[in-house]
Amino acid sequence: MVVLKTLTVPANSTYSQLASQIFEAITRGKPADGRIDWVVDTYPEVSIKNVERDKRSAVASGSLDTKIRSSGQKVDKQFNKSLRSSVSKQELTVFLLDEWSTPQYCDRLRK
Repeated sequence: MVVLKTLTVPANSTYSQLASQIFEAITRGKPADGRIDWVVDTYPEVSIKNVERDKRSAVASGSLDTKIRSSGQKVDKQFNKSLRSSVSKQELTVFLLDEWSTPQYCDRLRK
């Protein structure tokens, strides 16, 4: 999440370009052994804390649910607002995993 919040997403970027930008930010300081751990956490669907989380994310700061349908889809102009939504974060996580699983990204890791 820290990497996502520090990114400046250029206007009219696609999700494919965003994936490349995030990948570059994560792998820039790659350790000598080449190992990079990408950790994503989620909250359980049923939790006593959900009410408070929902209040904080939706009411207090506003959120935007985004469905990512293709790599060519344009990134929302309010990208930071969509990061407040658990639905959007989950969509982005699945998209990044799919995108980074392509041979193009494997080749970039080997360099």
